[in-house]
Amino acid sequence: MTGTAAESVFGETGPDLYRGNPFRITGLPVRATARDVRRRADRLRVMERLGMDAGAEPQLLPLDPPPDETAVEEAMQRLRDPRRRLVDEFFWFWPAPGGGSDEALEALRRGDPDAAAGIWRRLREASYGDAAAVALHNLAVLAHARALDAEHRGDGEQAEELWPQAFEHWRTVALDDDVWDLLDDRVRELADPRVTLGVARRMRAELPAMLMSVNAHLAVRAARDGARERVAAQLSLMGRSLFGGPVIDKAVADAVEPEAARIRALCQTAERTTEADPERGAEAAQELLERSRAPLEVLELMLPVDDALRQGASDDVATWTMRCTVAYGNKTGDWPAAERLLRAARPLAATDTVRSRIDANLMTVEQNVVHSRCHFCKQNPADAASVFSFPMHGDVRRTNFQVTWRTLTVEVPRCASCKQRHGRRGLALQTLGCAGNLIVLAWAVALWATGSIGWGIVLLIVDVLAFFFVLGLSMWGMPSTQFATVREFDTVRRLLDAGWRFGERPPNVN
Repeated sequence: MTGTAAESVFGETGPDLYRGNPFRITGLPVRATARDVRRRADRLRVMERLGMDAGAEPQLLPLDPPPDETAVEEAMQRLRDPRRRLVDEFFWFWPAPGGGSDEALEALRRGDPDAAAGIWRRLREASYGDAAAVALHNLAVLAHARALDAEHRGDGEQAEELWPQAFEHWRTVALDDDVWDLLDDRVRELADPRVTLGVARRMRAELPAMLMSVNAHLAVRAARDGARERVAAQLSLMGRSLFGGPVIDKAVADAVEPEAARIRALCQTAERTTEADPERGAEAAQELLERSRAPLEVLELMLPVDDALRQGASDDVATWTMRCTVAYGNKTGDWPAAERLLRAARPLAATDTVRSRIDANLMTVEQNVVHSRCHFCKQNPADAASVFSFPMHGDVRRTNFQVTWRTLTVEVPRCASCKQRHGRRGLALQTLGCAGNLIVLAWAVALWATGSIGWGIVLLIVDVLAFFFVLGLSMWGMPSTQFATVREFDTVRRLLDAGWRFGERPPNVN
C-alpha cells in the first residue's frame, strides 16, 4: 500500500474481505441500482419480521451462519457510499457483458463453485476483450474468496490448494488492461464526483499491497494464537506470490504495527507509573514483562531477527523494565526483587548496547543484594548496627629498612540475631578461658609454694599456651568457627586472593 491502511483507497481490509462484502451479505448483484438496494432492504426487513431466513434464497457463496439483521443493515449503509461500493464491486463477481443469463453465476447459486470456475476458465481461453476480462476477474475473486473461507473454517489443506490459484489470477488481473478499462467504464457509469478515474488508477497501483495485507493479517492472527506453522505458511505463501519483496515487507510491517504500538503504550504506562511512585516500580516492571510477552511473540514470529522494528520493541521492553526496576530498588532497597526483574529483562535485549546497560546495573544490584542480606544465616536482612567490621592489610612494600602497607576496614553484613548469637558464644569462650586460666595459675602458685618448682613452671607454660589457644577461638569477639565463614564473603575472598591479610599491620611491624 501507499501509506497506512487508513490512507489506502481500499480502506481497512483484512481476512474478512469477502465475508463483510455487502453484495455477499445482501445477495444483490454488483450492478444493483439505488432502487434495487431500497427494495432489497425492504424485503429483508419484512422477512426478518416474519421470521424468515434471508439466507434461504439462492446466494453466491452463501455465508454460514447467515448474516444477522445488524450485518444486513450495515451492508445496506455501506452500499450508499459510492467510493466504498466501488471497492466492494471490485471484490465481487461481475456479470457477463451484454446482460442476459450467466451460466457461471447460476452454477454458483446452485452451490457448485468448481463448475463456475470451469466456465470462466473456458471463457478466458476462448474469448477476448470484455468477456475474457470479466472471466479473469471472477476467477480471481472466486479463488480468493474460497481460500479465505477455508482459512476461516480452519481448513488449511484446501487453503493451501487455493492460494496459488488466487495469486496467479490476481497477478494477471493487475497486468490486464482490459480489466481496468472495465473498472474505468464503471466509474464513468456511476458519474459521482466522489469516485473518479484517479480512484481506479490508485486501486490498480495499490492492489498488490492490499492483497499481501490480507495474508499478513492472517499471519498476525495465527501468531496471536501461537500457531507457528500457520504463520510460517502464510509468510511462505506471500513470498511465493511474486508481488515483490518491498510490497510484502510493507504489508507485514503495517500488519504488526498495532503490536508495536501496544508495546510502546505499555512502556509509557510503566514509565508514568514509576515516575509517579517509584515504590510501584517493581509492579510496573512486572506488568510490562507480562503484558508485552504476547505482542513480542507476534513480532518474533512475523519478523526476522535483525528487523529494526522487532529489535526496537524488544529493547524498549528491556530498557523500561530496567529503568523501573532500578528506580524501585533505589527507593525501597528491595534488591532481591530488583535482581529477579533485571534477570528477566536481560534475555529480551536485542542489541549489545542495551545488554551492556542491563549487565552493569545487574552487577551493582547483585552487590547490593549481597550487602542487604546477612552473610552468616543467609536469610535475615542485614542490620546496619550489626555489621561485623575488621581490619585487613595489603600492598606491603619493604624498601631498605622501611615497611609500608595499606589498611582498610571490611564490613560483612550481619543481622541482629547473628550478632547476638556470636556475642554470646564469644563471651562464653572468653569466660571459660579466663576461669581456666585462673584455676591453672592458682594451681601453679600452690605447687611453687610447696617446693614443686618444676611442676609449677610446667603449669605456667601450659597456662600461657591455653590462654592463647582460647584467645584464638574467639577473634574480634566472634567464635573462630563462625569467623571462618568470613573468608567466603566475596570482598574478603577477593582481597585474600590479591595477597591481603587480616589485621591492621603485617606481623612483626610496630
